[in-house]
Amino acid sequence: TYLAKKTSFNIDGLVNIESFKDLLQYLSKTRYYKVLKEIDFSVPFDVKEVHMCLQSLYYENIVETIKKHFKGSVQKDLLNIFYTSIELKNISKIYRYKQYFHESEDSIRSSLFLQYSRLPKDMMNRLISASGPKEVLSLLSTSIWMIKNLPISNIMQIVFNIISQKDTCVFQIVHHLFI
Repeated sequence: TYLAKKTSFNIDGLVNIESFKDLLQYLSKTRYYKVLKEIDFSVPFDVKEVHMCLQSLYYENIVETIKKHFKGSVQKDLLNIFYTSIELKNISKIYRYKQYFHESEDSIRSSLFLQYSRLPKDMMNRLISASGPKEVLSLLSTSIWMIKNLPISNIMQIVFNIISQKDTCVFQIVHHLFI
């Protein structure tokens, strides 16, 4: 099938998995093993933690791929787009948690990928500790860093420059960044 051709392991073998122990053993020779082996599946586990670990692995893979296959300004631009997409996802999460879920600061912080953030730590802390969604928007609207680093025209110019390279691998990476 289509998906079987796109995975780094035999996906059809997952049909025979009956437990997390079986899953770990099946994935023992994949990059997923190093992440999943750290989780104790013998007790009720935090699905959010598993998601964060796998998402982090995915992000690491993107950075590795960009650094391996691209050099110079194309590499710099792709990393800039990638880091910007993560920053925007982080900001979006903060806003959503404040607006709809009223999560604690610790819960919000643990859901973010701060290792890729270029946003000043002080600003990130103020966003996380904001009293609500209106304060988050207010902080963002007055942030010199945001105005300087995330104007949509800069992002669109970078995407245009990359696409003009007519490299299908670049198209695939840009596609992954915005899905």
